[in-house]
Amino acid sequence: MLALTALQALALALMVWWAFPQAASGERVLMGGTMVGMIAVGALEMAVLPALGLVWVAVSGAGTLCALVAGGGPMVPVTATVLVAYLFFLAVAVRAIAQVFARMHRAQQEVLRERESVALLLRDFEQQSSDWLWESDPLGRLKRVPQRLGELLGQAPERLRGQQLWAWFERSPATADVPAGPPEETLTATALTGQVLSPLARLQQRLAETRPFRGLELPLEGVGGRTWWRLSALPQFDAQGGLIGWRGVAQDVTAERRQTEQLQWQARTDALTGLANRRAFQARLHRVEAARPVLDAQTDTLPAPVEGLADPAAAQPPLCLLLLDLDGFKAVNDSLGHLMGDQLLQEVADRLSVCVREGELLARLGGDEFGLILPGALLEQEAEARGHELLQMLRQPCQIQGHRIELRASIGLARLPEDAQDGAGLMQAADVALYSAKNAGRNQVQAFNLQLAERHARRRAVQADLAVALETGAFELFYQPLVEVADGRVSGFEALLRWNHPSCGRILPGDFIGAAEESGLIVPLGAWVLQQACAQAVRWPVDGLGGPRLSVNLSAVQLATPGLVAQVQRSLEQSGLAAQRLDLEVTETALLRDLPASREVLAQLRALGVRVVLDDFGTGHSSLAYLRELAADGLKIDRSFVHAAQVDVVSAEIVRTLLALARTLGLQAVAEGVETQAQFDQMAELGCERVQGFHLGRPMPAEAVVNFVARADWLRLQPWAHTPLQPALMVKV
Repeated sequence: MLALTALQALALALMVWWAFPQAASGERVLMGGTMVGMIAVGALEMAVLPALGLVWVAVSGAGTLCALVAGGGPMVPVTATVLVAYLFFLAVAVRAIAQVFARMHRAQQEVLRERESVALLLRDFEQQSSDWLWESDPLGRLKRVPQRLGELLGQAPERLRGQQLWAWFERSPATADVPAGPPEETLTATALTGQVLSPLARLQQRLAETRPFRGLELPLEGVGGRTWWRLSALPQFDAQGGLIGWRGVAQDVTAERRQTEQLQWQARTDALTGLANRRAFQARLHRVEAARPVLDAQTDTLPAPVEGLADPAAAQPPLCLLLLDLDGFKAVNDSLGHLMGDQLLQEVADRLSVCVREGELLARLGGDEFGLILPGALLEQEAEARGHELLQMLRQPCQIQGHRIELRASIGLARLPEDAQDGAGLMQAADVALYSAKNAGRNQVQAFNLQLAERHARRRAVQADLAVALETGAFELFYQPLVEVADGRVSGFEALLRWNHPSCGRILPGDFIGAAEESGLIVPLGAWVLQQACAQAVRWPVDGLGGPRLSVNLSAVQLATPGLVAQVQRSLEQSGLAAQRLDLEVTETALLRDLPASREVLAQLRALGVRVVLDDFGTGHSSLAYLRELAADGLKIDRSFVHAAQVDVVSAEIVRTLLALARTLGLQAVAEGVETQAQFDQMAELGCERVQGFHLGRPMPAEAVVNFVARADWLRLQPWAHTPLQPALMVKV
């Protein structure tokens, strides 16, 4: 190549050298200019190869210079100098152009190598990874279809080229039942229709917006089943800013999605029963909150009510809520163990699930409480019928590991919008109704009403005032005597509690004892009663028999509270009262809530020297087996039997039988509620040895007990000739 170029340049130079001397003056100028131009053009054309360019310039330039000298003339020196300078600069230009071209060539080669490397990496990425890359035109039509996508859809990539990106997912039935997406996506709904964009619609929206997007998850139903893909893409623009297409990546997030769905399922599902849990239940109720009328942004008022509706709340979706709580579940848990209790809850969930219809939601809210949401408008009678249907499913006894367990439950129901304005209020109303159903005897359905709400509010107010009363010392102990029928001797006093409310005056026992037990305030209140009663009883006059005994009532909550025995012992030690002078009265119902635990506590109390008396005997189960197991020291016949014995022969025989039973078992019996001389005479005739009632003594403050005991001689002569009956407040704890 170099020799050929040199020969061409030499031939051109010889031709000019031969022709130049023979030409006229004007022809010489034309030939010189042409030769200079040809040298420049050849040099520029050969600049990509600097050696060829320099040979061309040197040979052709030398020939032109020789021809110029051979032609002679006065301007030859000047012209030759200019030609030499021109040739020099032309050689420099050739060298510079050659260097620039070399750099450009190297850069192009580097770009090509990088492209090849990227292409190799992309091919390796697509072959070894489950993800794939895609490229489309401005309308979303595929220009580059990866092999991975073809394998997923079971088609050749060539057949997919030219199809729109969302066409893959339009064929997929999986897009019909997917969740709406992340919270920020699900809120892209209109306030009027409440419609949320599906993942497929969001993909189309993103492509139409010509903005980068990422993290858009869509399902794809391919030959291997359903898979999930997270799409991300960048728009491509030309120099004028026009959209020329999209480039993106699809990442396989199937495993991540399944893990997320599993976590979401666990977050919404009760692990023990498989039902919805409290979180899912409350989320369903919160949808009601979201459906409430929205305040107008300008007027800050509710929109105009729907025609025919008097109350805007009536425009909310109506529904009914049933709260179900098992009766006596704690006893099953405590007596048979938590494992048995869990199996019982599973059995209950299975039975209740049979009653659930389409669109309804059954959930376990915690412990032994279940909830059922019934959408649609239901009359109160219809809702109660559904509640009784649930109770009927639980009536059949349950057999678990050889144990026969009777199932009973209480149900409270409330309706929207009749009983509440939102989901939280509906839950509260149903809870109030459930509480009322339990207090009314359990195993029944109770609908919410305003009377229940008022009683509930009063109870809450009483609970709040009780806490203040404990701090301010608003309670006072009164004492009612127990009198021996034979001689009228005062053998003891029962401590009774009075609450002097600052604004309501004296509150009846039924208005605050239950509230104290429910709130747990009965524990500190009972401790105060025990401590004060022992401290006051130790100051009573003592006779040869040791002085009057002190009777203090214990509630079921106190009996189940750890540390009761230590509390009794501490009260005796701090007051100095002998344990043999203290009687603790407990009702049958309180004992039977947890018979094994009650038996153990009573045994520990009797070991201290304290006597245990069954209060209100005859109104509970009154089982001889219970009397044998509990080993009580005495019993008190309920006032209802004492009053009925005056007019009913059967009731009189019941009292006689109870007294005979007490004597047989070595128990001291006391008849409560003796309010007339006739009742006193009848109890004496039936063989009762000890009585208590207004006829023998009203409840009196602590300072009056001393004077009352001092009148014992008078009481022995005429125990019935006491002060006339007057109303008094008697509170037992």
